[in-house]
Amino acid sequence: MRTNMPVKIPKVREYARVTMVTKEVLTGYFFIEATSRIQDVLNSDDGFFPFITEGDELRILGKLHVVSVEKWRKRGKKESVYEDRGLDITSETPISVEKQVAKVEKALARAAPEAG
Repeated sequence: MRTNMPVKIPKVREYARVTMVTKEVLTGYFFIEATSRIQDVLNSDDGFFPFITEGDELRILGKLHVVSVEKWRKRGKKESVYEDRGLDITSETPISVEKQVAKVEKALARAAPEAG
C-alpha cells in the first residue's frame, strides 16, 4: 500500500562570502535544497536565514543587515578564502526599491479594472 509521504529534496552546501552592514565578512555556506539557489533563499519572504561559518558556527542572519553575498568555491583547508582571486564583479545594477514598488503598484492598478 502506498502512502502519501512527502517528497524529500536533498540539501547541498553552497559556499559563499557574506558581507554585513558592520563590514564583518563571513565565509561559509548556505545549507539549501538541491533544487534551490542562494538567490532563492535571499528572495524568500523570511527575514532571516541560517548561515554556517567556516568554523562550523551556525549564524542566523537578518537580510536587512546583509550588504552583499558572493558565491565562493571551497578550496583546501590550508588556503585562505581571502586569497581566492577567481571572484570578479561582472556587473553592477543600481536599483531603487521605491521605484520598483511604485511600478508594481501602477501595474496592479491598471490590471485591476480588467480583472473585475
